[in-house]
Amino acid sequence: MESIKKRHKYEKILLKLLQEWASPQDQILIDKTQKYYQILRTGFDSDRLYFFRVRMHFSIREDGKICIWENQTDIEIGDDLIALGIPKSDILPAFLPTDARKLVGYAV
Repeated sequence: MESIKKRHKYEKILLKLLQEWASPQDQILIDKTQKYYQILRTGFDSDRLYFFRVRMHFSIREDGKICIWENQTDIEIGDDLIALGIPKSDILPAFLPTDARKLVGYAV
């Protein structure tokens, strides 16, 4: 039961931050059933070539940890999550190898 409350709390925090982080050119995609969250950007570059970019991608695991799968921005996601009350031990930078996660002090 405790992990359900934690996941719900973390989801509210993550949804708030996604709204803050997304720019007007971005789309926010949310899958509440599977607990996946993304910020996407699509459009045309200067050569008039179409692009599709995942700027940020997250999930919330059953144990309540927030997995950061992708961050193609300059935003320090971990710092923002910590500032809103999520402990480092519940933030998993999934894009880093396990040994590197240990070095930065986040969840493994």
